[in-house]
This record gives sequence, C-alpha cells and structure tokens, in this order.
Amino acid sequence: MSHFGDAQACARSRQADRRAEELGAWWSDLDAKLSTSQIPGLYGVRAVAVGLVIAYHFGFEINGAMGVQIFFTLSGFLITTLLLREIDATGTISFREFYIRRTKRIFPALYVFLVVCVAILLLRRREVPWPDVIAASLYVQNYLAAIAHRPDTVVSHTWSLAIEEQFYLLWPIVAYRFRRDTRSMAKALVALIAVAWAARQVLHYGFDVGQSYIYHAFETRMDQLAVGCLLAVLLRERMLHGLWRFACASPIAPALVIAALAASSLLHGSNAYRFTVGYTIEPVLTAVLLVQLIVLSGHRVWGLFNSAPMLFLGRISYSLYLYQQITLYTARRLTADYPVVVQFGFAVACTVLAAWASYTFVEQRFRGARAS
Repeated sequence: MSHFGDAQACARSRQADRRAEELGAWWSDLDAKLSTSQIPGLYGVRAVAVGLVIAYHFGFEINGAMGVQIFFTLSGFLITTLLLREIDATGTISFREFYIRRTKRIFPALYVFLVVCVAILLLRRREVPWPDVIAASLYVQNYLAAIAHRPDTVVSHTWSLAIEEQFYLLWPIVAYRFRRDTRSMAKALVALIAVAWAARQVLHYGFDVGQSYIYHAFETRMDQLAVGCLLAVLLRERMLHGLWRFACASPIAPALVIAALAASSLLHGSNAYRFTVGYTIEPVLTAVLLVQLIVLSGHRVWGLFNSAPMLFLGRISYSLYLYQQITLYTARRLTADYPVVVQFGFAVACTVLAAWASYTFVEQRFRGARAS
C-alpha cells in the first residue's frame, strides 16, 4: 500500500509540475505579446470602437456610446501598460516625459480640428459656437455639456477627450505613489472604481440628477478608464490567472463576450439599467475581451483584428473620431438623392480621407514617443 501511495503522490506531483509549466508558458506568451510596441488586436479594437461612433452619428440605430466606453477602457489599459514598463525599466515615472508625450499625441490634432471647424463655419456664414470651442480647447467640454445642456455642435463630441485628459492629469500621480507596490496600486484602482459606481447611484437615485450630467461628468465615467488601468496591473502581476485562462480557453469565448456587450447596449434606453448595471459591467466585459483578443490574436477569425485595414483604421482612429462630426453631415447632404448605402460609403470615405490627412500632416509631425 505504501508503494501504491508513493506512486499516487509522484503522479500528482508530476501533474502539478506539468500544470505549473503550462501556466508559466501561457503567461510567458501573454507577456511577450504585451511587451511589443504594437500589442496584437488592439488597433482592431480601436477601429471597431470608432466605427460604432461613426455609424451612430451617421444615423443608424446603434449604440455609439459603446464605442466611447471601449475607447475609455482601452486607453486606460494602454497608458498604464506604458507606465508599468517605465516603472520596470527605471523604477519611477517621469511626469515631464509623460505629459510631453500626451500633449504631442492629443493637442495638435485637436487644435487644428478646432481651427478647421471655425474656418468652415465662418466661410459658410454660420454661427460659431464659441462657448463649445473654448471649452473644447480647454478640455472641459464634458462639464459644459453636463451643466449647460447646450445643443449639439461640430465640437460637442470632444467631451470624451476632456474626460480622458482629466483622468490623465491625476492617474500618473496615483501610479507614482504606488510604483513600488503594484498590488496596492490595484487596490487603489478598485477603490476608485467603487467611488465612481457609488457616485452614479447617489446622483441618479439620491439627487435625481439628469442623464446628461451622469453621461458627461468625469466622476461618473472615470471608472471606465480605471478598469483598463486595473487590467494592466492585474496582467503585470499575473493575478486572476484562472479567470484569464478560462476566458481564453475557446475561440468562441470572445464572441460570447461581444454578444453580452451587444445585449447590454440594447438596454441603454433605461437609465436605471445604464447607470447601474450597464456602466458597471460593460468596462469589465471590455477588459476581458481585450485579453481574449490579445491571447487569441493568432486565430484565423480574431486575427482579423490585426489585418492591414484594421491596423490602418486603428492608427488614424483619433482623427477619425475628431473629423466624423464634420464629414458625415457634409457627405450625407451632398448625396441626399442616393440610396443610404451610397451615402454611408461616401461619408466613410470622406471621413477616412480627412482622418488620414490629419494623421499624416498633423499627428505624425508632432508625435515622438509612443502613446495611446
């Protein structure tokens, strides 16, 4: 019996060693993909996110807000991945370099876009929405929209850029504080996410605050970026490995997550759902999807997120987001007598052309180091 027991113990030990080896190989593969300058699948995610926004603003019955939320979570993930790389390499965070990179990445394209908008309006003898233009240039358009309830203009969509920049004024400071203890950094992010969740409930149910404020305000949307930041920390620390391996075990799994996001977006007509369940689970589902697309980037289906068209659209996604408010309306007006499919095709072509010009002649001229 003792020999039999020893044999069983040896077998269990070999199985444990094999599982540990497989787990180590799984993490090593993921770490290798995360360490690349172009993380597999993520440019494709950008392309899909901006595609949702474009389709919505063109007039299709689709939840464009889902695209913005995906951008938020993806941005938090990428920015934090870069910060963690810097911490690993230098032991610290250079605020000067971070804000220079961020300024080069975001400011020039936005300010050129604002000049183009004002010039077009003046040439067409239309009223220039100066409060919105000024708020956009100062990255406070989200609070102008939240508080003043102004009508939509060609620069109204810059509210989401304002939330991102407000978040990135604060997040590097928090990351620096916990640079030597990333597990505590994860706890700080969980606390930040919980604060945003609570803020939405208190404002919606306690003070009956309108949907415009909860939709646009920094404190009610910051968790969507923070979830992306938390994802980067969890992966760096190799935490929740059981969850990630389960989520990536089958090539069908990303389709299930996408279906869950689509189902959730269909329920956004109810503010009670959107501000409680929707805004809570959608960033988490997006985070899971990001990991799935990275891990399964070699699969013949999910590898499409790395295809040349997706890479191209992902690279110019920031300028696509900026210019779609101008190009979609103009293109649709010029093709009003044609079928919708022609209108949309022409509108997308015009938007891509404008975005390519912005990316080539503005973004690339100013960008130095990598940024999300």
